Amino acid sequence: MLCLALPLQAQQPMIRGLTVVPQGERLAAHVQLENLFAPKILSTIRSGLPALVQHDFRLQAANNKERARALQTVEVKYDIWAQRFRLTFPDTVRVVTTFAEVEQAFADFTLPLQFANAARAEAGAYALRLRVAVFPISAEQGRQLLQRLAVNDVETENSSTAAGRSGFSLSLGSLLSFFFAGEESAHGASAWAVSPPFQWVRQP
Repeated sequence: MLCLALPLQAQQPMIRGLTVVPQGERLAAHVQLENLFAPKILSTIRSGLPALVQHDFRLQAANNKERARALQTVEVKYDIWAQRFRLTFPDTVRVVTTFAEVEQAFADFTLPLQFANAARAEAGAYALRLRVAVFPISAEQGRQLLQRLAVNDVETENSSTAAGRSGFSLSLGSLLSFFFAGEESAHGASAWAVSPPFQWVRQP
């Protein structure tokens, strides 16, 4: 069974901003982070091993009842030969040459969210809660993850859309949902942040 390493505790990620814009059946979460990568994690990334930045989103109704959960993951990997960092977001890939640019990428970005299991009520106010953690992956864990993704991609092949990477995102998200299911206190995770209330109306 694949077990991702727990986030290192040298420092905690910090969520500086979280706002939400409804976009039809989806939400666009505007996130601002800092203090993501402890020196030991950065050293691991620079050695060529990837790290996953896990975003744990919870959709919350006006009565504070949790309606749904979504995990979005950004992979950070350093190409030791090309000396470039590759950031794989759910809907885009960014390639930068310095760690300062990596930090800048996480300082202000937007993640697309779709809650397949959201019990959407009548028009009303909602809020989004977010917690972030960084999970470095060892070489063996990375090999296991790729194997599990390959199997899962076959099972979810029909879920891919014109977006190109949606099938992969769905596979990775579902796997992480399984591995982190029931985990309420990740070591080294950020504190919970809550967005301002927003109106999300059921589409006709």
